[in-house]
Amino acid sequence: MQNSMDSPDHDGSKAALPAVLLLALCTAITQGMARFSYGPLVPAMLGREIGSASTAGALAMAHMTGYLFGSVFVLRLGSRWAPIQSVRAGIFLTTLGLGVLAVSPTTSALAVGLIATGFGAAMTWILAPNIAASLWPARRGVAIGLVAGSMGIGLIAASGLASAVPEQHWRSVWAIECAVAAVVWVSAMKVLTAPHVDRSTHEKIRLPWRIDAAWSRSTAAFAIFSFGVAMCLTFLVAGLERSMGGGQLYARLAYASIGIGMLAGGVLFERLSQRWGRTITLSLQYLLFALSLSAVLRVPERGVVIVVIIVIGATMTGTAATLIADLTDRHSTSVATALFGSVFLPVGLGQILGPIFGGWAIDTFDFKTAFTACGALSVAGAAPLLYRALTTRPR
Repeated sequence: MQNSMDSPDHDGSKAALPAVLLLALCTAITQGMARFSYGPLVPAMLGREIGSASTAGALAMAHMTGYLFGSVFVLRLGSRWAPIQSVRAGIFLTTLGLGVLAVSPTTSALAVGLIATGFGAAMTWILAPNIAASLWPARRGVAIGLVAGSMGIGLIAASGLASAVPEQHWRSVWAIECAVAAVVWVSAMKVLTAPHVDRSTHEKIRLPWRIDAAWSRSTAAFAIFSFGVAMCLTFLVAGLERSMGGGQLYARLAYASIGIGMLAGGVLFERLSQRWGRTITLSLQYLLFALSLSAVLRVPERGVVIVVIIVIGATMTGTAATLIADLTDRHSTSVATALFGSVFLPVGLGQILGPIFGGWAIDTFDFKTAFTACGALSVAGAAPLLYRALTTRPR
């Protein structure tokens, strides 16, 4: 125990935990509050700044476009920076984006702010879990789960703020988030320092793309899953209000239930994947998500709806934590980080198309049809991965 704590790679649990928790807080802001506050605000914006569900989907696409560009930046240019520097830059850019959203006078300004927050989220989230794993190698799974699950804290906070602020003052939600993000950025600048991370294996980063035969299946399944996630996050609150007649308070509390699932999903599914195998656990999560997404607006009992939404949230962080754990099982930290970043090129495309498709399907058909269609697509994406899981031995 003493030798582990005194090793040159890290300072042990007591020294690592504060940095891991701060990384989790950075993720909660960038990939949680800043990202997930848009969905609860869509009903307040519809009929005002946003005229239709298609326009709402296009604005959600702006955030996802920023996320895609941020993913490219991390992969192509981020190697010039220490990963910690990218995280600090990501939280700073998110703070700026939230400031733009708080004062946005036009739809175009909203798009600019959402692009900035998306870019900042990618710079933070793609790197944070693997940084946490390198900081706390003795409890790698816990570190990854804490960072992944922290998105749930951000979602719960975003939903709570949206519920507390009157609809006509919806920009105040982003103003409050901007102030919180600024405080976290200052803390990150003081606590998170570049020497924590080993960057000695950058020259080997390209090798796994040529030798990992299952990578295309995993990436395709995660991208199609993200298509449904982006659509769900954008339109769930509006769907609960307008399709189920749930009322504003119920819809936003139900949306916050995603965060409850996210808090547990990262650690829970990472632990289960140690027993069942990474691939089979991923496949089961994709199927759980697909079934839940298809059912969420069709279940008549409101209590059951909450349970279904919690399952959706658990799969959102559980898939990411399981995928990251699988990569760190087989590759060094820097290579695993690069591979995880590579996932977000097709995933970013899925997240861009999801809200666009959802907005079109809602305007053309209805909320229930749109959610069911996205659920069906998620099943199709998971099928090849599930086939591989059932025909090969677990890792």
